[in-house]
Amino acid sequence: MEEEVSKKSSMKAQKELFAVASSFILLGFLIVFMGFPLWFGKTIILQTVPVDPFDPFRGQYLSIRYNISTIPEIESSKPGDAIYLVLTPDKDGVYQYARHSPEKPVVQDQGVVIKGEIESSEDGRTTITYGIEQFFFERGAQFPLTNLTVEAKVDSWGRAKVVQLLHNKKPIEYKFREPTLFS
Repeated sequence: MEEEVSKKSSMKAQKELFAVASSFILLGFLIVFMGFPLWFGKTIILQTVPVDPFDPFRGQYLSIRYNISTIPEIESSKPGDAIYLVLTPDKDGVYQYARHSPEKPVVQDQGVVIKGEIESSEDGRTTITYGIEQFFFERGAQFPLTNLTVEAKVDSWGRAKVVQLLHNKKPIEYKFREPTLFS
C-alpha cells in the first residue's frame, strides 16, 4: 500500500514538473516569436501622418498613421484580408509603397515586404493596418508631433516592430515635465 502511495505522489510530481516546464517552454517560444523582427528584421524608415496622440483611457501613447496606411483601392478586397506591400526606399531613405499582393511576393535589391490587414476599401482607396500603429512612451514625456518618421524592423515574414521615433531624421529627445497633482 505504501508503494502505491509513493507511485501516485511520484506521478503527481512528474505531472506538475511537466506543467511547469511546458509553461516555461511556451513563454520562451512567445518571447522568441515576438522578438524575431527586432533581432533579425531589416531596418526601414516610414513616413507618418499626424494623428491625435492622446487617449485618457489608455494612458500615454502616440497613435501613428503612416503614408503606407492608405493606398489606391484594391478591387475585391474585404476587411480582415491579409495583404503584402512591397516597399522601396526613396532618395531620402524613407520606404514608400511600390506594389501589393495577396500572397507574399519575392523582392529584389532594397525592397522590403510588409504584411498588413485590410481595414476598409472604399472611395478609391484601401486602408491597411500593420500592427505598428501605436507607440507607448513614458508619462510626462514631451516631443514634437510634426515631421515624424518611424524606424521599424521588418522580418522575412513581413511582421514589423517599431524601434524608435525620429524627428528630422534624428532620434527623438524626450523632454519631461514635472508631474502635478492632476497630471
